[in-house]
Amino acid sequence: MQSPAAAARDNADAACEGLVSPDAREALEGVKVRIAAQITGSLPDGRSVPGVPVFSVAEETLPQELRFGAATAEAATRRDVALVDDGLAFVVDGAFPARVADLLVALTEAMGYEPAAPGIQTPPGMRMNKSVHFLVPDAFSQWLFGRMQHLLPQQLDGCKLLGFSSRLDCYKYDDGDRFRMHTDGQWPGYGIGKDGVSMIEWPGAISKISLLLYLNDESDGVRGGATRLYSTRGVGHTSRPVDVQPAKGSILCFRHGYGEDSVLHEGLGVRKGAPKYVARINALYER
Repeated sequence: MQSPAAAARDNADAACEGLVSPDAREALEGVKVRIAAQITGSLPDGRSVPGVPVFSVAEETLPQELRFGAATAEAATRRDVALVDDGLAFVVDGAFPARVADLLVALTEAMGYEPAAPGIQTPPGMRMNKSVHFLVPDAFSQWLFGRMQHLLPQQLDGCKLLGFSSRLDCYKYDDGDRFRMHTDGQWPGYGIGKDGVSMIEWPGAISKISLLLYLNDESDGVRGGATRLYSTRGVGHTSRPVDVQPAKGSILCFRHGYGEDSVLHEGLGVRKGAPKYVARINALYER
């Protein structure tokens, strides 16, 4: 059986030219990918699949930008999205530099996007994309949190903001792919265990905000693929939804779960052109 590292190399070699930055591919030569966990997931047609992997990477084989973050002079800024019923949604521009986005695309293409998504159960036809989930180094998630901590709600439901999970859920949308209307569920925080490989759950933390990292945009050939946000009253309300266009290096943040200010949303279809790459990470609060 082929090792995860060997499979990653083969997938990287098979990645289409133009999808992955040559510089990013070169920076990831020698990366060591391991399986951190295998959990039940689901396919776009709704069927359950056992043993879907969540990956981790040997930190010492990663480029510095994915271990500790990247230096950038650009400050992150927040712009709120106005929704009926005060659903909580905002965009953080300049959250991370293009170099980090390119490296994440290259790394996830090396891991290999598959139809199955671990730990997720969706009805047939709701999630029409491919996914790969992995654990970033804790230092990386702490760097990203540090860049935008001051822009996030410091408390929600009386619970204190703690940080970001280190589990990154990445999705690739090809021509015609979309994610139909849904509300994101709550998750515990995850990180890498003391063995440097396995996935562990952090006690005392629960997610309350989804952060959707846009890893490419129209300048990379993406056509379509906006994230459409609805009021908490849903599509039957007379208000118009708000479309947020992918912008490389920005993060769309919105309340998830099933509270009054949680946000219904969908990923609109991608048209013929380059695939759209996004990644979800969760903001954690006291449980």
